[in-house]
Amino acid sequence: MIFRSAHWMRPDNRTFSLIMSYLYATRFSELMIPKPEQGLLLSIISTFLTPMRWGISKFVEMFLLYSLPLRQFGLVPEETFFEQYASCQLPAIPESFFERVQEGHIKLCKTRNWGFFENGIVLEDGRQIEADVVILGTGYDGEKKLMSLLQKTEYTKLQNSEGGIPLYRGLIHPHIQNLAIMGFNEALSNLYASEMGARWLAHLLSGKFTLPSIEIMEKMSQKWNEYIKNATPFHQRSCIGAISIWYSDQVCHDLGWNPRRKRNIFQELFAPYSNMDYRD
Repeated sequence: MIFRSAHWMRPDNRTFSLIMSYLYATRFSELMIPKPEQGLLLSIISTFLTPMRWGISKFVEMFLLYSLPLRQFGLVPEETFFEQYASCQLPAIPESFFERVQEGHIKLCKTRNWGFFENGIVLEDGRQIEADVVILGTGYDGEKKLMSLLQKTEYTKLQNSEGGIPLYRGLIHPHIQNLAIMGFNEALSNLYASEMGARWLAHLLSGKFTLPSIEIMEKMSQKWNEYIKNATPFHQRSCIGAISIWYSDQVCHDLGWNPRRKRNIFQELFAPYSNMDYRD
């Protein structure tokens, strides 16, 4: 298995799920993160809580380094856990992955560049690996895929010199009429982000609320782009995973729903949020 860079991996067990839920899926956890459209008070709070955000990230890193053989196999990432979490760069560990690595059934090889030769692939250092089949698990470029579906006039409107595609609520471009883009926003659970977007779009199409002016939509979408650019080095992707509750709050305001979905203030701050909290 050839890879260019290491990523913090998510163990598929209840212990790590609980850690993630209570450290990264609560309102209190999002108070530590500078968010778009948050206002002065929340900006001060997020600045004050920055050391706590750093400490939580280090705690999770230590937990993963202790519970997984990342150092043994050269899989310790250069970025912090929070940076990769905020950019949706946390792959789940396949079943029995490290056992297969230890047994030699999977061989790991880190290299920045590689290419093909007639019998397989050649690595950056000149090593050759013979292979009958090469599977390119490289993902895809969502922006290029989206632009390839549009006419040239719309393609030009989507281009942004500062990087990223500015979409209002992650769904609508202010200058392209009759077009909504579902699933462009990413989160740790893409289903969660897409479901909230689908509800927002369904209410818009049914006339339950109207869009603000083009100028306001431009301003808001640009603020979200700036957040993505500043929050993580992987700003090529539109990831809202670290502030999914905040995104859902904006959707709730548009729909006329109460964004506070818990029973009391303590649960509102410290209980994990999930898609089940937004049931009609």
